Amino acid sequence: MTLSAEIHAADVRLADAYVRRFDLGLRASDAMHLAIAWRLDASLLTLDRRLAAAARELGVASEEPATN
Repeated sequence: MTLSAEIHAADVRLADAYVRRFDLGLRASDAMHLAIAWRLDASLLTLDRRLAAAARELGVASEEPATN
């Protein structure tokens, strides 16, 4: 199943604010994913622990799949 979402100007502004939070250590693409997930009230699935930690800090739902 493939899901897609349009990028809104508000997403870009929010991602910019996230990137400027230097304590989060986000790259622009990660910040954009977080901004869109926030807008859609969607849960972000990621293997990137730093991204998952930033999501928690920003109040974006996230899940990390179990790895063996």
